[in-house]
Order: sequence, then structure tokens, then C-alpha cells
Amino acid sequence: MIYQVRWRVYPRLDLVQMSSFLSGLVALSNRGRITLSFEYSDRDFDSYMAMELLVTRVKDGSTCKVVCEFHDDADKIYPSALEFADRYFKRQFDSDTRVAASRLATAKIEPLGLVTVGFPWSTWRPVFAGVRAALRTRGARRAHSGARGATRYATRHLRNWLLVPAPDSALRREGDHKSAGVVCQPRLWSTEPGSGDVFDVANEDRIALVRILSRAFPAVSTIGLVRNKTAQTMAADLMLNRQVRTREHHRQLRTSTVAVNCLGLDGSVGWKLAEYFAAGCAVVSPPITKEFLAPVEPDVHYLSYASPEQCVEQCRRLLGDPDLTRKMGQANRAYFDSWIDPAAQVGAVLERAFQ
Repeated sequence: MIYQVRWRVYPRLDLVQMSSFLSGLVALSNRGRITLSFEYSDRDFDSYMAMELLVTRVKDGSTCKVVCEFHDDADKIYPSALEFADRYFKRQFDSDTRVAASRLATAKIEPLGLVTVGFPWSTWRPVFAGVRAALRTRGARRAHSGARGATRYATRHLRNWLLVPAPDSALRREGDHKSAGVVCQPRLWSTEPGSGDVFDVANEDRIALVRILSRAFPAVSTIGLVRNKTAQTMAADLMLNRQVRTREHHRQLRTSTVAVNCLGLDGSVGWKLAEYFAAGCAVVSPPITKEFLAPVEPDVHYLSYASPEQCVEQCRRLLGDPDLTRKMGQANRAYFDSWIDPAAQVGAVLERAFQ
């Protein structure tokens, strides 16, 4: 055993956002590298997307207070989490994070890295700890506006634990045969079409991308908008011809050579990029400006595009160059194994916490 890890569990937490990290903690616990325990609080913490960990290194008894924060905004830093932390690992980390850290006069904040999402069955202990934290006392239930809200919260997380595939669902398996093809299945945000807000602008960009990709590769069935009410309203003709569930989407990735990445709001990098890496896909993406545990490099891990037309060009380049596609796919799978795999990522974070 190398570390003792104690998770401070608050009444409101986004366990889906934390699921990959929870999976890593459980995997390391099962391997005997850490012990994992829980400390409950009734305080309504100011961030439901941050984990607070009390970590002790067994060999010398030294301790470190570690925060892992999963929010999409690069400049969002939670005051109470920062006050608690000796080291604050942030999922979306870029120049805006550095500016925010400078304003707060702190050097605690550093990149967390790419994360995937999902619950293996083995995560039942931390998931049930999160559920218990919402229900255990009147003070905890008050954070959810009463017992009914706390029960809805608990039920939602239990359902996610039962239904959301494990973080290795997209991992390429022995026997998966890749065929030359492109996967691009962005989701539109729920907003008022034509409002001009950031969600609407992002939706229009995704529609333009899918439209030109569909025209360029008309025989490819894995290009289309995820079916939802917004897509039905804004671009029904571009929706996938049926609902593609997560497990099937992962199978599509495992058997395709190229995946197209769309950045989120303010350039945020979502779970899909981690899934593309797990599946060993070559990736076409807008320039990635976020910082991770290890660099994600253009022309090594992805080909960049600045317009839908350039995205098509880069896809055609990969489809026409099997050696480049294979080399990039191998680099991405190796990156997943070293830096995104839940146990590898948690191990790297704990190690860096004590450097």
C-alpha cells in the first residue's frame, strides 16, 4: 500500500463527472496500492463538481490535501476548494486558468487531464457513499430542498451507476476489426434556436460541420446529429436515422478509423476525445488549447481543422493514408493507457501531489 485516501463526501456531487476518477480510486484500492475511506459532511459545498481528498503517503506519513475539479469553465475556481487544497487539479486548464490563478495569487492549480466517464460495477462503494451523503441527515437533505429532492438525486445516481457503461467500454478489444470510416455524432445543446446565445452559436457550428461531412461522405451512416428535440427543430434532416445508445457508439468507434471531435463551449474538451483515444481512432479536431497531464499534440494525436471544409480535407487525408491513420490511432491508444485510463490517471495525480 502506497497511499491512504480519504474522500470528503458532500450532500451534492456530480458523480457522473467524477465517475472516471472514482473508478481509478477503486481500481487502485483493489490492487492494494491505496486504501479508500469516506468522510461525510452535511455542508452544502460550493462546488458539486469537485472532489476533496485527504491523502497520506504511507512510507513517511506525509499528507496532502488534493482537489480534483471537473467543471467546464477554465477560469472557474471554487474558493472553499482552493482554501482546502494543497494541490488543485483542474480538468479544463488553459491560459484563462493561469490568469484566474494569478488574480488569486496561488500556485496550487495545475492540469488534471482528459477524463472519460462511466461506472464499473466495482464502484458501488463510492457511489453508495455519494447517495448516503444526500440522505443521511436532515441537514444533508436540506441541500436538496428536502427529502423528496434528496431521494430524486439518489435515484438518479443509482440509475446512472446501473446504466452508464464502464470507462473501458470504448476501449478497443481483441477481435475488433477497423474499417476505413468516419464517426461524427455531435449533440446539440438545449436552447432557443435563433437566440444567438453561446449554445445557439455552437449548435449552428455543429450543424454546419455535420452538413458538409454528410455531403462529402454520403454513404457513411455514422455521421449525423444525435437525436433530440433541439436537433429535430433545427436540422431534422441531419439527425442520425435512429437513436444510437452509448454502447453502440463505442462499438462504432472501435471499428472505425477516424473520429471527428467538436470542442465544447469556450474550447472545453469533453469525454468524447478520451473515448476516441481509447478506441484507437485517428482524430480530426479544432485546435486543442487545453493543458493535460501530458501534451496532446497536433499531427501526433490529431489533425486540426479551422472550418468544416478543412475538416473534410483532413478526414480525406487520413482515409487516403492508412499508415498515418494507423500510427495516430496507436499513439492515441498509448496515450489513453498512460494518462486517461482511470487507474493510471489517479496514480499520476497522487504521485504529482507529493512532488
